[in-house]
Amino acid sequence: MNTHTPGPWIRKGDWIHGTPESGASQGIAQILGNCGCTETTEANARLIAAAPEMLSYLQWIERVAHDSKKWALRNLAREAIAKATGQTP
Repeated sequence: MNTHTPGPWIRKGDWIHGTPESGASQGIAQILGNCGCTETTEANARLIAAAPEMLSYLQWIERVAHDSKKWALRNLAREAIAKATGQTP
C-alpha cells in the first residue's frame, strides 16, 4: 500500500512542499489554477497543505469515538479516513 508524504506541508509559490520534519525532498503537488493567483487558488493551497494534519485529527477522532462508543462519529471519521487513504471503510 502506498502512503502519503507525512506532514507538515507548506506552500512555496505554486507548489506544496514537505518540510524538513516530513522528510520530503521535493514538491508534493503543484497547485492548479496558478495563472494569476486567485482567492480560490489560495484557499485550495491552504486546504491541500493542511491535509496531513486533518488526516491525523480524523484518525484520533476515530479512536476516541470508538473507545467512547460514539459509533456514528466513528463511522463518519472512518469513511473520511478511507477516502483519504484509498482504503475501504
